[in-house]
Amino acid sequence: NALTLFVNGEGIKERGRYGQRHVDDSFLLCFNGHHESLRFTLPPAEYGEKWQVVFDTAHMEPAEPALTVAAGATTTVAERSLLVLDREV
Repeated sequence: NALTLFVNGEGIKERGRYGQRHVDDSFLLCFNGHHESLRFTLPPAEYGEKWQVVFDTAHMEPAEPALTVAAGATTTVAERSLLVLDREV
C-alpha cells in the first residue's frame, strides 16, 4: 500500500545532440495507498541532504514558506495521497 520512488535527475544516460550531459532535478515521490496516514523515512544524505515539499495531494495549497525535510527524517503522508519532494542543491 505504500511506495517511495527516487527519481535521479543526474542519472539520465542519453546525451544531447552535441554529446552534452543532461541533468535535471531529483525527486522523491511518496505514495500512500493505505486508508490511514503513514510515516515515511527519507533516504540518507547521499541521496540529498535536504528535500523541499513541492506537491502534496492531501493539501492542495502549497505551504508558505515551503516545508523542508532533512535526510533520514520521517514525514507523515496522509491516507491515499502522494507527496512529492525536490532535492535541494
